[in-house]
Amino acid sequence: MIFRSQLPGRSIPGQDLAGFVLAAAADRPGRIALADAVTGQQIRYGHLREQVQGFAAGAPGPVDAGPAELDERVPGLLAVQLGAVTLWLRGQIGCEAMAESTSRRTVVVTGAFGNVGVSTVGALLSRGHHVVALDLPTLPHRAAVTRLRGRGVETVWGDVTDSAAVASVIDRADAVVHLAALIPPYSGRRPELTRRVNVEGTRIVAEAVARAPRRPRLVYASSLSVYGRTQHLPAPRLVTDPVDPVDPYGHTKAAAEEIVRGSGTDWVILRFAAVLPLRLPLLIDPLMFEVPLTDRVEFVHTRDVGFAAARACELSGLTGMTLHVGGGPGCQLRQREIIGRSLSLLGVGILPEAAFGTTPFHCDWLDTRESQRLLGFQQRSFADYLVDLHRRYRWRRPVVWAVAPLIRWAMLRGSPYWRTSRGSDTRRGRTPDRVGS
Repeated sequence: MIFRSQLPGRSIPGQDLAGFVLAAAADRPGRIALADAVTGQQIRYGHLREQVQGFAAGAPGPVDAGPAELDERVPGLLAVQLGAVTLWLRGQIGCEAMAESTSRRTVVVTGAFGNVGVSTVGALLSRGHHVVALDLPTLPHRAAVTRLRGRGVETVWGDVTDSAAVASVIDRADAVVHLAALIPPYSGRRPELTRRVNVEGTRIVAEAVARAPRRPRLVYASSLSVYGRTQHLPAPRLVTDPVDPVDPYGHTKAAAEEIVRGSGTDWVILRFAAVLPLRLPLLIDPLMFEVPLTDRVEFVHTRDVGFAAARACELSGLTGMTLHVGGGPGCQLRQREIIGRSLSLLGVGILPEAAFGTTPFHCDWLDTRESQRLLGFQQRSFADYLVDLHRRYRWRRPVVWAVAPLIRWAMLRGSPYWRTSRGSDTRRGRTPDRVGS
């Protein structure tokens, strides 16, 4: 297999493509920056090398792969835009019959300023689309709008249960990414509101899409929670596995999927794995205590999810498909590792096992081979997530370390299992473990 680069006179065997990057860098001082030409995000060299070598081994025939460009604008910096090359190859090798639109589209994103919403908006903007962001006018959402100022996002404050507000934005859309939902732990506390937002809100969005003059693509964000408790089954989960939700969130997601399937629209359903946020207050959500430390959990980077949603808006041939969006085999971990490595990096440290429940949670590892073949979104590992987390909070780490016992105490107060275990120890005449131990 030959990768034809747009660098003058270069025709590179796929197995040597990663080596070419280092060879080209040898003539120049400074470091190598592997930057995705589509999203502008930094990509780990080792992870990208594995992707390229995988394609070189498994893809038949010659493939034109470009652009791979030397960036002369930054002295001492070699910016090889191989991220775009890999993504381009991934889509073409897996989707010979698929056409990809490169035209600018108007994409409506509901729930645009949540964890996945911000990543989706960013990916769409980076790919040249016009984004209409629909969300509630909360303080965090207004702060997100401020951070996006100057990037051309059209913000519309509104509720997905308001049919008039929804129709007013969808009527001019080429695609709709429906992310708005009430998620755990709030979905369990307010099941009626959860059903109104997650089910009836989806019905309103789907009906508006069906009536819209441009017949937009509807990309619906679902969840692996529709499978229910599956830790006793062999992994990974397949999209053909039976749906058996056990909590209000999973029930509403399953019901909303059926609404989308019966809507008569050009729809695609994406079932997300565990999308950890990069914001500290959300990372330490008390919901983490509901997941036993031994549970299988598949992580996926929020920016990779945003990229997958953007690609789902663009590729034809996806109509009527349900796809998993997870991080892949390298992101299939146990809850103990995810929590332990994240909190240790922040300086909080590992929490006592007694703080976590023992009933299996609705999480698991996923089969993402088909979705990765089609969408090419798996660019970041859990190690990359930890690097991003460190960069965002490194200047706060001394403060966190200084008050770590207080933070641990506050976090453990949110665990009903920790409170129960402490009460049980006290009744037995034992001295409970210190929070800081």
